[in-house]
Amino acid sequence: MELEKQQLIRFELREKFLRMFKNLENKPIELATFQGANVTGNFRSIDYDISNMHLNNLQTPIGVVPEALVRTSDIVYYTFSLN
Repeated sequence: MELEKQQLIRFELREKFLRMFKNLENKPIELATFQGANVTGNFRSIDYDISNMHLNNLQTPIGVVPEALVRTSDIVYYTFSLN
């Protein structure tokens, strides 16, 4: 019974975590990379294992990238604008 309860709790936490990212779809995002770049764009999605973010209209120091896949391992921090 204890194992089933733990599995249910993990399931509920995972579902809430994924719903959070779903609710952030199309929200502005700002991120900093380990390479020292600060970029902004719009959050589109994240893959199942949280290793890649799909962003669009990514404003980089060298120009705009219409669609980008950013490895989360390259990110120091990211923030969302919820307005």
